[in-house]
Amino acid sequence: MALVCRFASGAVLTVHLGGNNQGGLEDKVWTDTLDGPIRYISINNLGRVLAIGHGSEVTLLDQRTLSHWENIRTLPSPPEFTAGLPAPSPRTLHFTKEDHLVAVYLDHGIVCWDPSSMTILWSIAPRSCSIGCSAISPGEKHIIVSNLFDGLDFYSITDRALSHSVPCPINQQKNTLVPVLFNSDGSIIIVGGTSGSVRVLDSSSCETLQVLSHDGDLIQAIDSCMTQEGIQIIAAGVSEQGGETTIKVWTSQPAPEPRLSPPRSFAHESVLVNSAPG
Repeated sequence: MALVCRFASGAVLTVHLGGNNQGGLEDKVWTDTLDGPIRYISINNLGRVLAIGHGSEVTLLDQRTLSHWENIRTLPSPPEFTAGLPAPSPRTLHFTKEDHLVAVYLDHGIVCWDPSSMTILWSIAPRSCSIGCSAISPGEKHIIVSNLFDGLDFYSITDRALSHSVPCPINQQKNTLVPVLFNSDGSIIIVGGTSGSVRVLDSSSCETLQVLSHDGDLIQAIDSCMTQEGIQIIAAGVSEQGGETTIKVWTSQPAPEPRLSPPRSFAHESVLVNSAPG
């Protein structure tokens, strides 16, 4: 098992877990150094292809052993839907169930690549506003992006087109990337923010189910999971708080039909605080 880490400098570090050392944490290999900053990394379903979004490029590497990556190659530039765009800026990368790579760019929209042939399988033109972050639904029928202007845009992967948009509070002056996430069964969408709250949306109706209060004004780290009992857990962390970074965790009551209905209410459970010494 290996942990792949990215750095703003462009360095990529592979940490082997479960080795001969205690936890294997000292078994580290500097995989490569690319033109940074590295904005996103993703690994395919078999764990054999690593995609790295950095600078204006997307680089692919093949894993041969835990300590050896090879066949380094760079995807071609994405198409320009509008003339005069700046250099491409990959924001998020998603491997599909078929191991195709969906790359989401700041100004160049959404492009699905075949990593083997390095060719474009399909693409979706973006709205006029730039894209920040993205998430693909569990059934891979929709992709949702947070833009840098007024909220969320929903795209149909089947139709290759914009489906609809949902306004969400965004601080346009900060030009901040707001994370967005589907839960494991796709029933809800979780959205970070710039105003100290996490929004939970019904993925079918886009209705706001709940606004979860979080100390701090910038939330750029979110995640979720579902227990075997059907209880949904949401975690969110603030950014740019230094030693006073906090992570809050909320849990839901199990829905009557966990696979069909989104949880209706989350209760605050715990706060994790990283307090600066002294």
